[in-house]
Amino acid sequence: MKLSPESYFQAVRQWDSKHRIVGRTPIETLIKESEESLRSFLSEGSRPDTLIDVGAGAGIMGLPWLWMRENSKAIMVEPDKKKSAFLRDLVANKMPELMSRVLILPSRIEDVSRETVLSFSGTSFFCVARAFSGEKTLAESFAASELKGDPLYIFEGGVTPNKKFMLRQV
Repeated sequence: MKLSPESYFQAVRQWDSKHRIVGRTPIETLIKESEESLRSFLSEGSRPDTLIDVGAGAGIMGLPWLWMRENSKAIMVEPDKKKSAFLRDLVANKMPELMSRVLILPSRIEDVSRETVLSFSGTSFFCVARAFSGEKTLAESFAASELKGDPLYIFEGGVTPNKKFMLRQV
């Protein structure tokens, strides 16, 4: 199966019916919002090739990054066993062409070593979080990690029709 939004939507729906890996918002809407924020982010200038998706869930930020940028990589950090199992199954069985471009870490950001990130990404990466239990909690978790001091962005927007989805640096 080729990496595409459609194949991803199908896989998410299949897993979500049994394991509840996404919330109530339709996966197509979530991906559209993520793509919009990533496009805006990319339009602001040169960006690192590797995205670290903190609290990756079903890969709603990391996978669009991969299909929007052909030579990019994604590190998906997800402590929830069901969600990280979904990501592993998706990559291994449905999108094996991603094996060299994705690293799935079934852990919390505080437990991710800089050495692991750099050995996969090289020297250039940034972190993004879409679904987290609050900016303060995210900032505290990030500060407790070996990645503190590196670029961290949070996903926000869409509360009103005029508000664009975006990634804001924390």
